[in-house]
Amino acid sequence: MKRTSRLLRILVVDDAQVMAHALTVILAEHGYNATPTSSEEEALVLCRRKRPDVVIIGATLGTTVSSQLAIQIVTRLPKCKVLRISDDGLSLTHPRTPDSADDDFPAFAIPIDSRGILDYLETLSSQIQKR
Repeated sequence: MKRTSRLLRILVVDDAQVMAHALTVILAEHGYNATPTSSEEEALVLCRRKRPDVVIIGATLGTTVSSQLAIQIVTRLPKCKVLRISDDGLSLTHPRTPDSADDDFPAFAIPIDSRGILDYLETLSSQIQKR
């Protein structure tokens, strides 16, 4: 089912190129403008160039690297939302709304809950559209 709300610009970062590409395809099938990358350096370049609304950081980057990357992204793009795919027990089965102050970088557990991610993005898209 294609989304009808505002087209979000999404950057998917994962060391495993196949994972970044697979999630990008899922997002595109649901009407999102998604770009994959497999390195933190390229992610930062793409953030400057494309100014994404959302960055999804994959689990293969590791907890420390993904947290550092998330901080760098929101420092440069304060309105950008960051989601993490996590295998470290920090997952949220049902993340709070995208503007929850107490959860800066919501995480989704492996295996990836694509329905949860899509619901989160739809909520975020609706909030941005209202602004």
